Amino acid sequence: MNKNFPFAIIFMVLIFIADISRLYGEPSTNMEIFRRKDFLEVGAFARVFTCDPNMKSGPATDRLKPTPKEVLVMDEYLFPNTDENYKVPTGATDKCSIGLRWLEPRSVRKMSIEFSEDSILPDVRAAKVQWWVGESAWQGWWGYDPTSPLKVLMGSSFSNEPGGWKELTGHITTKGRIWSFEVSTEDINASRREFKDRGVEKIRWVFDKVDAPVFVRRPKAFTASSTDIAEVEFRLEAPISNQFGRITMYNGTLLQETDDREVYSRDWELDKPLTSKVRYAKDIEYLADKTSIRIQFEDRMVTIAVADILEKGPVYFAQCGLVALKKGSKFSHEEYKARMAENKPILDRVRNMPDQSFEQAWENVHRKKWDNSPMMLSLACDNVKYIVHPDGRIVVPNSDYRRQYTDHSFYILPAYGSGQNLTHFRNLYEDWMPIPVQGYKENNVVYSQRSFVAPTDRMRPNKLDWLKAEPLFVSEFTIENTAAKNTKAKLLLEIMAKTDTPADLQFVDKGVVVLVNDKVTGYIETSSICHLQVMLGKKGLVVQGQLPAGSKEQLNVYLPGWAATLEQVRALPSSGSLLTDTQDYWKNILSVSTAIEIPSNFLKNIILASQVHCFIAARNKNDGSGIVPWISADIYGPLESESQPIIIGMDMMGQEEFARGCHQFYLDKYVPEGYMTTGYTLMGTAQHLIALGEHYQLNRNKQWMKNVRPTMIKASEWIIEQIDNNKNLYSNGEKPYDYGLFPPSLYADWSRFAYHTYLNAFYYGGLKEAVAALYEADDPRASMMLEKAEQYRNDFIRAYKWTQERCPLLRQSDGNWKYSHPAMIGCLGLVGDVYKGEDADRAWAKDGGKVPLMFATSLMSPDTERQEAIDEAGNQEDVVFLKAGLGAYSVEEIQNNWFNLGGFDKCQPYYSRLCETYALLDERKPFIRAYFNPIGSLVDSEVLSFWEHCNGLGGWNKTHETGRFLEQTRLMLLTERGNDLWLAPFVTSHWMQDGMMVSVRQAPTRFGTVAYTITSHINDGYIEAKITPPIRNAPDSIVVRLRHPHEKKIQSVTVDGKEYNNFDSEKETVTITSWSGTISVRAVY
Repeated sequence: MNKNFPFAIIFMVLIFIADISRLYGEPSTNMEIFRRKDFLEVGAFARVFTCDPNMKSGPATDRLKPTPKEVLVMDEYLFPNTDENYKVPTGATDKCSIGLRWLEPRSVRKMSIEFSEDSILPDVRAAKVQWWVGESAWQGWWGYDPTSPLKVLMGSSFSNEPGGWKELTGHITTKGRIWSFEVSTEDINASRREFKDRGVEKIRWVFDKVDAPVFVRRPKAFTASSTDIAEVEFRLEAPISNQFGRITMYNGTLLQETDDREVYSRDWELDKPLTSKVRYAKDIEYLADKTSIRIQFEDRMVTIAVADILEKGPVYFAQCGLVALKKGSKFSHEEYKARMAENKPILDRVRNMPDQSFEQAWENVHRKKWDNSPMMLSLACDNVKYIVHPDGRIVVPNSDYRRQYTDHSFYILPAYGSGQNLTHFRNLYEDWMPIPVQGYKENNVVYSQRSFVAPTDRMRPNKLDWLKAEPLFVSEFTIENTAAKNTKAKLLLEIMAKTDTPADLQFVDKGVVVLVNDKVTGYIETSSICHLQVMLGKKGLVVQGQLPAGSKEQLNVYLPGWAATLEQVRALPSSGSLLTDTQDYWKNILSVSTAIEIPSNFLKNIILASQVHCFIAARNKNDGSGIVPWISADIYGPLESESQPIIIGMDMMGQEEFARGCHQFYLDKYVPEGYMTTGYTLMGTAQHLIALGEHYQLNRNKQWMKNVRPTMIKASEWIIEQIDNNKNLYSNGEKPYDYGLFPPSLYADWSRFAYHTYLNAFYYGGLKEAVAALYEADDPRASMMLEKAEQYRNDFIRAYKWTQERCPLLRQSDGNWKYSHPAMIGCLGLVGDVYKGEDADRAWAKDGGKVPLMFATSLMSPDTERQEAIDEAGNQEDVVFLKAGLGAYSVEEIQNNWFNLGGFDKCQPYYSRLCETYALLDERKPFIRAYFNPIGSLVDSEVLSFWEHCNGLGGWNKTHETGRFLEQTRLMLLTERGNDLWLAPFVTSHWMQDGMMVSVRQAPTRFGTVAYTITSHINDGYIEAKITPPIRNAPDSIVVRLRHPHEKKIQSVTVDGKEYNNFDSEKETVTITSWSGTISVRAVY
C-alpha cells in the first residue's frame, strides 16, 4: 500500500473488512446439498438480502436519466444474529423474501435454504425461486427499440425494457428443514438465449408470511464450475515475529489439517511459512468463479488467484516480500529478484532507451491497408456535406447518418480506362488542405481527380463570417498522356440520383447539366476538351478516344450547395479561381490557430489537417448560434461525452470562437434538474463542466463566464445530489463499499450500470471546475461545494482501495506481481475476465488506459499518490497494452516489438489517459512514446484523418480521437502546472539535432498568449530559446526544457546574456522567475 495513503483511511478500511466478514457471515455446515464435492458453492461469497417480495421489474432505469434512489435501496442487506441465523423480514404484504446478491454474474445451477431449528417452516407449496435478469443488479435488460427517436449509434437507439425477477420452472424438494432447488435446462437455455449467457447477480426465495418469525441459515448456491484440491505455501522474505496474519478464501475453501473440514479462513503465524490445502474452482464456466486467496497482515490485504499460483507461479509480491507457490516448489528470493533485475519492466526500459521518434513509430505501427477512409468535404461547420471515397465516388448525402443516406443519395462514380492494372494514388493538396487529389495510372495515362468545396460570393445570413458563403463542390478530372505516342483513354462518370436510378443528363452550352426530379443538381464543364469525345451513356457521361502524346484534357464537375438555376451554374467562376478562394478560406480560418513549426513536416501536416477535419465534421444550428461538434463525419452525431475532447483540443489550438459556439450548443441542452444529454450518456455533463472550465481559463472572458456560471452551479448541485443519494448505510449502521460514489451508470456503448472509475473521475473533475468558478465569483457556496467534492474524493479512494485489495495481483513483465488498478469499483478482477463477452465482446477494453483519468482530474493526486500512478502506468504497459485488442496486431507481434507496438490501447487508443498521466508525472520518454505510437494506428496517411479503431474500423474522420490528439500535441509543446508555465516539456530530443528548430506562436495559455522558438546549435555546443512571455497575467515562473539529442547535460546557462544558475541538469530545465519583455535563454552543453 502506498506510504502516503492516510492512516485514517487504512484504519477505516480494516474496520470495514471486519464488518464485511459479519455481512457475509460464517457459512453453515450444510455443505452436502446436491453434494458431489466437485460443485463450487458460491452462496458464501454473496450478500444475504431481502427486497419487496411482490417486486417484478424493480424501479425504472434509463441510460439518459439519473439513477433513482429507489434503485439504490431496493435491496436491503441482512446480517446474522449471534447464532449465525438470518431473520427473514416481513413487511406489509402477505409474502416475504430472502436471497443472495453477488458482486459479479454467476452461473447458478442449484440452490438450497435451511431453516433453523427453532424456526417455523413456511408452506413449501406456495414458495417460489426466482433470479434477476437484466443488464446489472440495478437494471433490467435493455433492448433495441427501432421506434425510439433517440439517435445513439449509427442512427439507431437503445431503450430499456423492464427486466427483473423471473420465476424459475423447477421444483422445490425438501429434506427435513432443508429446501433444495435445481435450475431446469429450460431456464438455463432461456437465459443463454435471451440474455447472452451473462449469468445472474441475484437469486431469492419467496414464500408466504407466517405467524411467527422465520430464521434461516445462510442460503446456498452452486455453480456449474467444478472444483479440485491443491496444496499451496506462503512465505515472507522477512518473517515477522509475534504477529498473525489472516488467510481468507474467495470462491473456495481451506481444508483443516486435522480432519479436512472445510473452512473459509484461518490464522497465519507470520514468523514461519504456511502450507494449506485449498479447494478451488478448476473447470470454470464463468471467470467470476475464479478462486482467490486473501492474505491480510499488518496494514495491507493482498489477493492472489489460486490459478496463478498453480499455472504461473510462484507469485512474488516484492512490495512486502510475500511469495505464494505450490507445495514442494523450489524458490529462492535472491534468484527470483536477480531474474527480475534482468527483465526490467517496460516503463523502466523506456526510461533508459533513447527517445521514440515519430518516424520509427509510424513505420512500425501504421498499416497501408488502413488508408481507405472516405473524406468529407464542406465549408467550416456547414450543414451542406459532400463525401469523396478512395475510388473517387462523390456522394451528396441526403441526410446526416450513414445508414440513412446509403443507397438513397445522389452520387457520381468514376471509372478509368479499361479498369485493368490500375495504379492508385491519393494525397492532400498542399499536404494538408481539405482538397483530396486521387486517381489512377494505366498504360502511361494518368487519370486525376481533385475535389474541394469552395466558398462562393452568394451570401446567407449567419452570425459567423465563415458560415455566410454558400458552398460549391468542385471536382476537377484530368486525363494526361505521359507517353511519347498516342494512347487510348477513357473516363466514365456514372451519375445516379440514387442506387439504380440514373440522373437526367442534358447537353447545354459548354457542358452538361445534371437534373434530379427536374431540378438542377450539378453542372459538368466540358468545353476545354478538344481531343476526346464527350458522349452521354445509359448511366452517365463518357469521355474517350485517342489522346495525343504529352497532352492533357480536363472536365470540371460542379455541385452547388443551394437550389441553383441553370443560369447560375453556367455562370460559375473557373475552377482555378475557386481553388485559390478555397485555399485562402482555410488559411484565414487557421490564421488564429497556434502556429507550430517542427522538424517533422508530416506530423505538422497531421496537426493542421486535424483542425480542418474537426471543422468539416461539425455542423451548426442554421444561424450559427451554436456549433454542433460531431464526433465522426457521418455517424454517431454530437455525442455529449466524446465531443468534449474536440472542444478542448480545438480550444487549446487557439480556436476560441469554435469552442465557444460548441459550448453554446451544449449549454442549450441542459434540463432544469441540472444535467444534459444528446442521447448517449449523462457523463457528458461532467465532461462539459471540465471543458467549460478549461475554456474560461484559456480565454478569460469574464462576461462569458458570468453567463455560464449558473449552469455550472446547477450541474454541480445535481452531481452532489446524486452522490448524496448513494450515501446509504447498511442496516447495522456501517458504510458499504460503494458509499458516496456517483450512482451506478454508464459512460459509453456498454449498457451495464456500474461504478466505473472513469465515470467517477469525470464527475470529480466537473465538480472541481465548478468550485473554481464559484471561487472566481466569490460565491459563498464555494467552500461548501469544495467540502462536498473532497468528501467525494475520499469516499472514492476508500472504495478504490477496498476493490484493489480484493483483486488478484497481476504479473508484470519483470516477473514481479503487483496490485491491479480497478477500472470498475466492486469488480473483483479484470473487467474483461469477470464480464467476458459483454459490450459486444469488448469488456476487456475497460481495463485499458481509462483508469489513469483519475490522476488527470486529481480524483487521485499524482503528487500524493505518485507511486500509485507509476504502478498503474506500469500495469498498463506490462499487462494491458501487450494484448491484441481488436486484432490489428497479434500478441506475438506486440510482445516482440513492444517498444513500437506498446504504449497504447488497441481499442480506441485515445480513450486512454496514460499520456496525460505521464505528463503529470513529468515522465519525458514514456510521454513521447505514448504520444507518437498511437498516431500511426489510426491516421489515414492519404487524407490525414483519424479512424475510430486501430484496424480501420468504426467511424472515419473520428474527431473525438482527433481532438484528443490535438490536446496531447499541445501538452507536448506547452502546459501549465499550477501557476507555472512550462515550454517544450515533452519535445523529443530527435528534434534538437544541429540546425533544427521548434517554434510555437500565438498559443493560448491560462496566463495569456505565449510564443517561443528553440533552435539547436549543438555543433557549437549550445541550444537557444527565444520566449515571448504572456502578459495577461504573469505566471510565477516560466520553465523551458532544452533536451540535447545525445543526452548531454546542461553545464551552464545564460538568460538575456547574463550568467544564470536556476537550472536543473537532470530535468533538462531552466526556470525563469523574473523578466521584462522577450527572454533569451542559452544552455551550454
